[in-house]
Amino acid sequence: MNTVPPADEEDAAEFTALRIRAYGPDADIASDPDAHARLDELERDFAENDQAVPDDEAPAGSDEA
Repeated sequence: MNTVPPADEEDAAEFTALRIRAYGPDADIASDPDAHARLDELERDFAENDQAVPDDEAPAGSDEA
């Protein structure tokens, strides 16, 4: 299934930046509780607004099932 980031472009950019801080090679979000809380908020928003493409509409050869 393919997913898209939050609809708002600013939120999408912030979400990407916070995910890099959380999961990237130089992860530092653990020392920033406000950033961690914001990432949690954006992840919840993303999950609630998931614009998933049904499996039968996924591009051929997609690893998504």
